[in-house]
Amino acid sequence: MKEEAEAVKEIAKTTGKAIDAGVKLGGFFRLVLGDTAIELGGVVNDWTKYFRYKNLLKIQDKVFDLHAKRKFEGKTIPILPRYAIPLIQNASQEDDDDIQSLWAGLVANATDPNKRLNINKIYIEILSSLEPIDVQIMIYFSKQGWHLIPEVPGGGITVERLSSDLNLTENDIVISLQNLHRLGCLIADFEPTWHDVGKSSFGLLVKNKKATFRPSPLGFSLLEACEGN
Repeated sequence: MKEEAEAVKEIAKTTGKAIDAGVKLGGFFRLVLGDTAIELGGVVNDWTKYFRYKNLLKIQDKVFDLHAKRKFEGKTIPILPRYAIPLIQNASQEDDDDIQSLWAGLVANATDPNKRLNINKIYIEILSSLEPIDVQIMIYFSKQGWHLIPEVPGGGITVERLSSDLNLTENDIVISLQNLHRLGCLIADFEPTWHDVGKSSFGLLVKNKKATFRPSPLGFSLLEACEGN
């Protein structure tokens, strides 16, 4: 009886500490989550689970919709756990609809017996690092065809052109292009003159009015791997 009583006391202490911690962090949760924290009573752990669950449901619906269009329900092939586990973990954190569509396309293609896509961890790592604007720019690039070639009259995609066509600020474009380059998804085309010696780093090129940009082979490969249509 004495041991049980001591155990109960320890549980009570632990529970009390957890409650105290939750109360103390309440202000921080409200700062980060806004009204959501108030609606959920500050139960952030439960909210996180719900958030990820809701995201996966949306991705699941997109995947099943692609399966239905391709008419291979019940004939899918599974993804190896070494890829499936990090895929699920990362995809569940994404709430942007366009990026969710890329996750769904990747899953649909990887489970399509006709495509037999060789999924790669780098696809998972890149998707988990994309911002919505990055996806917007990559999708834009995928529709430009010969316009991506700077040597062709009217070709070459500059920051100014991206800003105009996508109705985004040049500053936002520059940040996005640097992220896409960091992820290995972007190439800069630029023919330097002797005035440009020592100015060929991407951080400087991305702000050069004459530089043009296009997806790298990895960028094209990612778009193909995540293609839903």
